[in-house]
Amino acid sequence: MPGRLDAAAMRTVAGDISRKIRNVTGQPLSEYEQAYLDSLIGKVQGSRKPGEALEAVGARMQAGAEDVLQTGERRATDIVTSAKNKTALDLQRESALANQRLADANARSVALHTEARATLNDAEAAARAELAAAEKRVVPYGQATDYLTRLKNQTTDAAKQTRLSIGNERPGGGTEIGAQLRDVAVKREGAFRTAASNRYTATAADVNNEVAKLEAGGLTVASTPAYKSLVTYLRNQIKPGVRSADVAAGYKKILDQITVKAEEGVPAPPPSFKAIDDARRLMGDSFRGVPAEGYGAIDETARKDIYGKLRDIQVNFAGPKQAQLLTDYADSRPELAVFGSKAGQQLTKLDRSALTQFATDPSKMPAYFFKTPTAFQNLVELVGDKALATQAGLDHIATELTKKDTSAKVRDWMDNKSNQEMLNAVPGSKLKVTEYANALESAEKLNASIDVGIQKLTTRQAGISSTATAKATGIRSGGVARENYLATQAEGITTAGKAESNALLTQASEDAKALTSKAAVEAGTVTTKSAEAADKIWNRTRASPQLNARSLIETGDATQWELVAPIIQRSPAGKRDMYDALRQTLADRLSSGDIKGATQRFNEVISPAMVKMGMLDASAAQDLAKQLAKIEAQRIPPAEELGKWNRMLLQAVAGYSSSVGSRGAQAGFSLVPDLPPMGTDGRIGVWNRNDLRDNANNALIPAPSPRNQNRLAPQ
Repeated sequence: MPGRLDAAAMRTVAGDISRKIRNVTGQPLSEYEQAYLDSLIGKVQGSRKPGEALEAVGARMQAGAEDVLQTGERRATDIVTSAKNKTALDLQRESALANQRLADANARSVALHTEARATLNDAEAAARAELAAAEKRVVPYGQATDYLTRLKNQTTDAAKQTRLSIGNERPGGGTEIGAQLRDVAVKREGAFRTAASNRYTATAADVNNEVAKLEAGGLTVASTPAYKSLVTYLRNQIKPGVRSADVAAGYKKILDQITVKAEEGVPAPPPSFKAIDDARRLMGDSFRGVPAEGYGAIDETARKDIYGKLRDIQVNFAGPKQAQLLTDYADSRPELAVFGSKAGQQLTKLDRSALTQFATDPSKMPAYFFKTPTAFQNLVELVGDKALATQAGLDHIATELTKKDTSAKVRDWMDNKSNQEMLNAVPGSKLKVTEYANALESAEKLNASIDVGIQKLTTRQAGISSTATAKATGIRSGGVARENYLATQAEGITTAGKAESNALLTQASEDAKALTSKAAVEAGTVTTKSAEAADKIWNRTRASPQLNARSLIETGDATQWELVAPIIQRSPAGKRDMYDALRQTLADRLSSGDIKGATQRFNEVISPAMVKMGMLDASAAQDLAKQLAKIEAQRIPPAEELGKWNRMLLQAVAGYSSSVGSRGAQAGFSLVPDLPPMGTDGRIGVWNRNDLRDNANNALIPAPSPRNQNRLAPQ
């Protein structure tokens, strides 16, 4: 109806306004409602710069995770180092004890041999005394000469028997001894390589899983400093004029293997971990015999350097497990042992060409390893048993002296320069050979005196009494029997001493292996646990500190909080930053429109863990919960909302009444009591005409004026 509204129109307008009042909570947010809601969210967020507190908390989490990981690695290293130090001390102590036991046994053996020789000398003296007395009694000549001849032979044989105190005579000579040492060395090296190969197989699955996780998370080997350094190095080598064409081609082949060419219009993808591994294997293969095709022009030193750089790339990317994997791989292959463990490097120091020669001709092996102290020490390292190597050396020397049956021959043998080196190399051999030469010399002197006696008997042609001869023979026989008995005892003591010494060394070696193995397991456990704790503190797949800090707050993970809380509390501003980060996280979620259930999630998921770990006071948690509840429960206060629509209704009625008198009252309207009006600046208490909007199309309804007092329809 142009110009004015009748009673029916007034009822329609009033009805629309009343329905708005009743259903206000289901309507879209008005500009004022949105502003009010934003002010509440702003109070939750606080005054900190957006993201600042989250960044600070995330940085502390990352630093704490790295500290936990490094602490675990240091602890694991300390465990292994401590075990190695202890095993070294234990082995040194047991070796000293074993050597002392062997020395004591040798001393007792020497004492018995000395007693045996003294017994023989005493018997000889008694026999001579009997012969002297017999001469006076005209002992028969024939009996005397026979006796003295046997005495010479017995003296010589007794002296020669002292050679057995040096070592055991080996019928097979150098071939038998060399074959024994070769078999022990081959068996030990084979076991070493097999163990390394088995460890490599066991570790490979773990490394593949770790690499798959890293590459799935978007991380590649191209991001490691070692990779970038190698690419730069290879590109410098292929620059014109730096290398010859053949050598540059070799470096170009390596560069092509570890980089991916870009296709037209498509950026080059990063190389895979597998590509780096393939390149490393090919480079490793180039150390065996003839270098792999394309690498022959690069000298071996440079190839080993590049192999080491490829190895560093893999270790930097995949971590400690990859380092262990490559160590075991190198240990299982002789040509790569220099890149492996300490034990592998020690084996590499040995003269491998000599080992190859001895595989088919072991007869020369003793002469090779017993020629100098250094060569002997190499043999000990090769067979892993000093007692075995020492006994083999003594047996070799005893076999060498088999035909040296005079003191002159023995001393000539000792004066030989190569034999002097051998005696210096094999522990205890020089003393034993000297004792053998001295025993022969004593026997020779005794025999010379016996020859003089025989000569006297020949010239005197005296007969010797049969009774005196029998008595002298008995004396000598008793002396020889006693000498043999003592010599047998001496040999038994020497054998028992060697057995006891070997048993001590064997047990010490087994104990050392057990302790080292236990330490390796314990170190692995420490490393694994520290890595798990570090991963729990800081998720490496989320590179953003803010994202890690926000995830910690939103998930309320109690296990993660137990690890992170001590890290935050170490910083003076840590707890304050965590409180501000919490407010930022809540404000960001509310600003995104995720309001429904915010209070419940805060009370049940977020605040319990933070309060329990001392990151949030209970009173502060209650205040935040109240603010969230206020935001969630209503978009603007009901009093203000109802007041706005009541004012609209009153304004409409006022305009209608000015033109039609009391028709408003006649229409039967019951007006809702007016509430405090809205101010022009959004404050409660002052009316704002811009808050009046048409219920149908949300257009502004003008305030009454002298010109439009009679119009209620929108302008």
